[in-house]
Amino acid sequence: ITQTGRNRSILLVATIFLLILAIVELSEARRKFPPTNTKRVLRGYLEEVEAECGENCVLSARGELTKCVGDCMSKACYKKHYYEELEEGEIDYRKPNFDECVIEEIKASFNE
Repeated sequence: ITQTGRNRSILLVATIFLLILAIVELSEARRKFPPTNTKRVLRGYLEEVEAECGENCVLSARGELTKCVGDCMSKACYKKHYYEELEEGEIDYRKPNFDECVIEEIKASFNE
């Protein structure tokens, strides 16, 4: 085998070794983050909780329904983001932050 052939063989072996290391690292990284922590899955859990709470909160006034559903989903998050009640006809700009708070609670429940 010539010197050039030997260098190519060494380069090929080194490349294969690095690829194997990269694959191992990726597989270990995937194991650290269970599928329950993906945004889509967590949003699904959030929607399930919200729907279930909505079924349990059958009240006529929109503000009362919002409070009931929020308390049912997470008393702590509702208290944090809705410390002032929504006024009749007010656009609810706090909902995305409330939802993220509930998602964090859902994530924490999987890590318990």
